[in-house]
Amino acid sequence: MMKYFRFIDGLRKFSKERMEPEQAIALAHIFIKKRVEAREENFLNLIEKGIFQYSKSPYKELFKSRRIRFEDLKSWVGQDGIEASLHRLVREGI
Repeated sequence: MMKYFRFIDGLRKFSKERMEPEQAIALAHIFIKKRVEAREENFLNLIEKGIFQYSKSPYKELFKSRRIRFEDLKSWVGQDGIEASLHRLVREGI
């Protein structure tokens, strides 16, 4: 719930500041660049928390039945990237 309050507070502060279109575009480029740079980290965080650390995840059993640990996926992403790792998961039946 706190993240929503922080979002609203940030939105309120953001809306009080007026910026030129060029500034908005530059800010958007910075934001997108940061998100792209953190893409693998964010993907792995989502998988770890949403699947491997979430006991009710149906995917957790699927990974377990294929003997794929989070460390395996983390290694694949580090070596080959997200797309290649996702294709590998498809080949493994996940």
